[in-house]
Amino acid sequence: MDTSGNGLANSALYAVMLWSAVLAALRMRSLRPLRAPFPVAALALWLLVAVPSLLQFAFPSIYRALHRAPDLITQHGQWWRLLTAVLVQDGGVGGTAFNLAALAVVAVVAERLWGPRLTPAIFAACALAMNVLGVWWNAEGGGNSGATFGLATSMAGLALLRGGGSVRVLALPACGAAIALVAIGDGHGVVALFGAALGVAVGMAVGMAPGTAAGMAEPVAALPAHDDRQQA
Repeated sequence: MDTSGNGLANSALYAVMLWSAVLAALRMRSLRPLRAPFPVAALALWLLVAVPSLLQFAFPSIYRALHRAPDLITQHGQWWRLLTAVLVQDGGVGGTAFNLAALAVVAVVAERLWGPRLTPAIFAACALAMNVLGVWWNAEGGGNSGATFGLATSMAGLALLRGGGSVRVLALPACGAAIALVAIGDGHGVVALFGAALGVAVGMAVGMAPGTAAGMAEPVAALPAHDDRQQA
């Protein structure tokens, strides 16, 4: 599997996947108009990734210290790289700009949907999955694209689980794009499918859990399944 993300087809599928997942999530939120606080967790997550990602251009040693290097991980015990590789970028200025812009949008929407605790947890799980697979595929590099795609498709998975008919229709292209990415040998698709499955699993678990703390916007994941036909 390739993790570089190069190619017109890859870029088009990324756009479809992000567009579909975000629209489905926004539709779910619009069906439950609840007071939403400032997305502190999303901002913190973005800054955590953005600061070292931008500093690496002035200080290349940051990238060398944090990126995914399969040989250093498996032969020299530098296991921290499985998590820190999400904090640096291997796609140059253009790739970094895309990754940070995508994360800014997805993280804010995800916090509205999942809440401030589950959003960074799902992001971290997808980052770890991407880098474990990257080591398995012997792919050196870094970046937050896999984790961002996984966070996005987790929302699509939740939409398929708990959304109404129109929400599910909006979410389906995200899963289809992930399958297409796998078919063309892009490893991001594997992580995106992992994110979708994680969204379904977490959605089922959160659906049986108590609501959020008083004074916080209640994530859709904690609410019962909804049929948007009732809104007519």
